[in-house]
Amino acid sequence: MNKSGQAVKIFEEMKNDGCEPQIIIKAEKLNNLISKYPSAVVAYSGGVDSTFLAHWTYLLLGDQMRAITVISRMDSQDQLFSAMDTALNLGFPHIQLVSDLLANPMIKSNPVDRCFHCKMMIMELIWSFARENGFAVVMEGQNIDDLADYRPGRKAVELTHTISPLSVCGFTKNDIRALSKWLDLPTWDKPSSPCLATRIPYGIPLNENVLSMIDKGEKYLRELGYNTVRIRWGNDICSIEVDVNDIHRCMMEQGKIQDALKEMGFNEVRVDPLGYRQGSLNEGVAK
Repeated sequence: MNKSGQAVKIFEEMKNDGCEPQIIIKAEKLNNLISKYPSAVVAYSGGVDSTFLAHWTYLLLGDQMRAITVISRMDSQDQLFSAMDTALNLGFPHIQLVSDLLANPMIKSNPVDRCFHCKMMIMELIWSFARENGFAVVMEGQNIDDLADYRPGRKAVELTHTISPLSVCGFTKNDIRALSKWLDLPTWDKPSSPCLATRIPYGIPLNENVLSMIDKGEKYLRELGYNTVRIRWGNDICSIEVDVNDIHRCMMEQGKIQDALKEMGFNEVRVDPLGYRQGSLNEGVAK
């Protein structure tokens, strides 16, 4: 059975397996949208959305798709290794391209629209690959819930004529998690993990050493069992955000955590009593 046939079979199984009608309708729209293209490149980070999109596109287009991960010093090493492992296990073609994003002063200086400049560099690099290798379109995994947060990178998606199939077809994050679970994708319950630069307040220049410290610090906290965690850093203060259900435990372990993070190079370490909030550094930023 070819990949397109396999996707149709899975779609029929969804109908017979009691999937929510609204998700089936969105999945049918997604099939129709992706199937219009003879080939596609998917911008792939290894997160919930991009993994689902890459897998679904592979089911429809087979070897006429490529998943592209752009590697930079602004990304978690664990995230990269996880993306590579997931692609290998799911079997879709995966390519890594390297970009020195911090060499761009409009990224390194960390302005409010940093995400736009970063996304432009990433999408232009992926589009260059697509054009050089004869792929018809580039896709990325934005969903409709992303529209509620401050995301200047959306403008870069528009300017590069990149397609956002999940958003176009009305997928919410919960829809994607539900379908990912049904498909037995390992990322279905994975916490979101945007680039490390999102941990540093706008206006504070990005520093490779600090980004590495944040990456190591968050890895340490995940190893302690904190699945949802952010280390926000600014003015030599390290603020730890964890899931609201883990705040009490984190407070109890604060001494041990402070010692470990100070050994990594952080000076002042504290636990945010409000816990993790998506886009907390965007609070008060005009959309």
